Formats: sequence, C-alpha cells, structure tokens
Amino acid sequence: MLPTTSMPVGTALVANLEQGAQAFVRQGFTIEMSNQTGTNFTTNTTTVRAEERLTLGSPRPAALLKVTGIS
Repeated sequence: MLPTTSMPVGTALVANLEQGAQAFVRQGFTIEMSNQTGTNFTTNTTTVRAEERLTLGSPRPAALLKVTGIS
C-alpha cells in the first residue's frame, strides 16, 4: 500500500503492472565526477552525481482499475 494525497480516502488503484505499466527513458544514465568542490582536494575525496530521467506510461489502460467504496 502506498499512501497518496492524489486519490480520495476509500479509493484504491489495482494494477497488473506487467501489462499496464512501461517506463520510458527521457534522459539516459549520466555520471558526473568532480574533485574541485569544497574541501575535496584537501580531504582526498571525490564528488559523484549519477542520474537517469524516466517517465511512466500505461500502454494498456485496461490493466488499471480504480476501486471505490473501500472502508
């Protein structure tokens, strides 16, 4: 169960995620390294930032079901 403020109390979303969800890559995986920030040089440390941007789509909306009246 995942609490959210996007759905009213007593409502749930039931999904077959194998059929009803697909991740799309908006930006591929990137790694940025820097030794020039703050005290990295004097403390012999490295700063690394890694990110990937994804979005979620539903190629088969019938695989998602909104259930209401849950108490």
